Amino acid sequence: MCLEGGDVAEPAAHEIATQEAGASLDVLARRQVAAWLANLTSLLPVTDKRFAGLVAYAIAFCKSPTALEAARHGWCSRSLFGIDPQHGKPAAIGYLLHGLVCELSTSVIVKSTTGKVSRDVIELTAASGGVLSFDRIGNHGAPIWEHPAFNAALIAGSAA
Repeated sequence: MCLEGGDVAEPAAHEIATQEAGASLDVLARRQVAAWLANLTSLLPVTDKRFAGLVAYAIAFCKSPTALEAARHGWCSRSLFGIDPQHGKPAAIGYLLHGLVCELSTSVIVKSTTGKVSRDVIELTAASGGVLSFDRIGNHGAPIWEHPAFNAALIAGSAA
């Protein structure tokens, strides 16, 4: 193990973080996933068909072990649930403007919600056996529950 000045080994870093946060990494990760799930379920029922599949997939993702691992590794709402605010659906522009879950909700290749998670990459296995690697580096938009087009559709749907 190679540590640079000021660095500590991972177990020591977790202990420091636990003391500073007042809760263990696992507890904090579960709280994060619960917050994601609460934000997503607050959008139900989804009346706009552009978003119904996305929200359903995002909720399924939050209930998977991958969501907990992503939270443990520091993945944020934008990296997972972000959508470019200029567009009303994920497939409208390149994937770098969309979080992993939003991108995959429109995929015909990968519908898996479980995979291998690290700090920078989530790898999901397709039905074909191939592996899709998603890097969290990118210019992700706001999470779907803050997306202007979704909120406008939600408001229009409730007014109907």
